[in-house]
Amino acid sequence: MNTGLQILMRLFERRARPKVVAPPPRVDLTLTQWRERLDLVSDAARLHADPNFRLQLEVLLNESPVNYHNLAQPAERTLGQIEGYNMALNNLVALASPAIGETPLEATFEAPKPELK
Repeated sequence: MNTGLQILMRLFERRARPKVVAPPPRVDLTLTQWRERLDLVSDAARLHADPNFRLQLEVLLNESPVNYHNLAQPAERTLGQIEGYNMALNNLVALASPAIGETPLEATFEAPKPELK
């Protein structure tokens, strides 16, 4: 049998406060810097070899904005969303490949060669 006092006690009892968790520290590492460190690339390659991770990537590819075109928004915005989404997924895949052997293109300014007649 509940009395009015017991009901009031339950109504005003102190509840546990939610625990506030600090966000993880920010990482200022670029894709190029990641790909230069072979230990990080090998960890990413090990993750990419996991069948569950490959399945997750396939699901993300299926959820691409290209499959859900919204006619209410402009085409330029949709194309931007598609490009950004694909760029993010490509960067995720690129984490598993090292940057060894990639050299930036350099312009050369040579005199034009004479044409043969």
